[in-house]
Amino acid sequence: MEEVWKARRERVLGAMEAQGLEQMIVSDPKSVWYLTGVDVEPYERLFALYLRKEGSVLFLNRLFHVPNPPCEAVWMTDTDDGVGMIAARVDKTKPLGIDKE
Repeated sequence: MEEVWKARRERVLGAMEAQGLEQMIVSDPKSVWYLTGVDVEPYERLFALYLRKEGSVLFLNRLFHVPNPPCEAVWMTDTDDGVGMIAARVDKTKPLGIDKE
């Protein structure tokens, strides 16, 4: 099944490249599932995928049960600065796409 999610990520990365984007934040849980296979209902907690060609990063709360994330994972708690953690990874010299849905 990993091949399916990898192909989906590659397709999205291709569409991003066509629009001049090298990086994107995906925070809609259904979209994150579509691209990674990780199925989480985050409610009010931060759950996001930083998508880029050099490798994706999944931002997860420690309360989520995800035993084997399909890409690099950054785990956080409710008291951590999740947005700051994402901002630390984003390349501030390049345009950033944001996808909520």
